[in-house]
Amino acid sequence: MRPAAIELKGPPGIGVQNFIVENISIKRKEIKNIPLFTKPIKVDFYSLWNTQDRYPIKRVKLNNTTGLELPAGNLAIYAEDTFVGLLKIQDLPRNGTCNLSIGIDSRLNVRKEQQLVKETTALIRQGIKKAYETTLFIKNWSKEEIKLRVEDLPPEGIIKPQIINATHKPDSFEHGRYIWNLNLKPQEKVEIKFTYVYKEQK
Repeated sequence: MRPAAIELKGPPGIGVQNFIVENISIKRKEIKNIPLFTKPIKVDFYSLWNTQDRYPIKRVKLNNTTGLELPAGNLAIYAEDTFVGLLKIQDLPRNGTCNLSIGIDSRLNVRKEQQLVKETTALIRQGIKKAYETTLFIKNWSKEEIKLRVEDLPPEGIIKPQIINATHKPDSFEHGRYIWNLNLKPQEKVEIKFTYVYKEQK
């Protein structure tokens, strides 16, 4: 018999504990006390804004350092003894990780503006065919620091255009999206301006 349930709790960003029901055998109409044991597990809280979406999402990343194979089951998230949400996880192997969404992050106000530059005369000499001026507006309304991952899909789909004139250069390009990893201070406002350019094919 596999473990029946997992419950995780603890302060955000520090760690959690899981309570796993051990293998048991119960006869019909029998009542039995079930022994529990605890193991530490690492948890990181962050937010994700896919710029195609209107709202950013709160996320939690679990790192299974328990030395156990954690089976699929219910997951209760607590932040300093305050219930955050009830989620379900799939099987999580030793040293495995998983990312779970726990709802909209109302602490953040986000907006994306983008326009195709019709007159690219100054850029044509560089072989530019199209240029999209883009601005990402991000505001942390809260009194907390927030880790935010921003994922922006270029306007030409999964084709990877060049970025020029960026006020904040992206950290990486993954799965067709440019990625920014930000650490927002309380009440901090950030504007990321850049231009996507598509060059003439030679």
